[in-house]
Amino acid sequence: MNNGPDERLHGGFLQRVRHGDPHHPTLLYLHGLGESGLCFEALMDHPVLAGWPQVAVDLRGYGKSERTAPALGLEAHARGLAATLAPGRYVLIGHSMGGVVATFLAGLLDQRVAGFINIEGNISASDCTFSALIAACDPEEFAATGFARLCETVKRDGEYDRALALYAQSLRLAEPGQLYLNATELVAMSAAETLATAMGALTMPKTYLLGSPGGSGARTRELLAMADVAWSAVPNAGHWPFIDQTDLCAAEIGGFLQRLEV
Repeated sequence: MNNGPDERLHGGFLQRVRHGDPHHPTLLYLHGLGESGLCFEALMDHPVLAGWPQVAVDLRGYGKSERTAPALGLEAHARGLAATLAPGRYVLIGHSMGGVVATFLAGLLDQRVAGFINIEGNISASDCTFSALIAACDPEEFAATGFARLCETVKRDGEYDRALALYAQSLRLAEPGQLYLNATELVAMSAAETLATAMGALTMPKTYLLGSPGGSGARTRELLAMADVAWSAVPNAGHWPFIDQTDLCAAEIGGFLQRLEV
């Protein structure tokens, strides 16, 4: 059995680290709304990705990372990461909200990004599930009672869904104000339908992975095609394809990595 990744606090960010060949770019995992880097541990342990340096970050206000006042917007998350990352090149792997943060981060790091894999990142309004529920609340009401209700609902639903069971573990650690701000941003950006264009404008190799049939739907796929962003579907999976179908998702990532010039 594999031991868990090493954990360290750096620049206010909790990092889960697996060491690998220093000649390879580091796989940098960015989690979704209310999540933490804990969700990526099955991928980080997968033999397909053995040998690659890997870091899964808890964004500020999430998981075990430090809190901030005021809460950080999505672009601010990316700027904070860019300022604290170790020198070297990276392959960005962003899930859900993390796909949006990674889109901003890719623009900041530019030539230091060897590739970008966006897994179920927000593209259209149909991608907003928990974020839409949160954003529909009054901010004071969400802080007072809504956050606790959301945690309880996810925990209950996790009795029947492994991905939600893992999500519940991280969600309870999130700072409610941070969660609320980022949820409202995701809803607004998704409704504007500009995120696929932003991803398409990036010059590094990139791809979008979605879960099927339970993940990103027709409008998101249409916008990706319009932006000339290649996408592929992980079968029998939902919003967390790397948890629902870890082997298939790792194979998709491994294939992408093999195509990079690193």
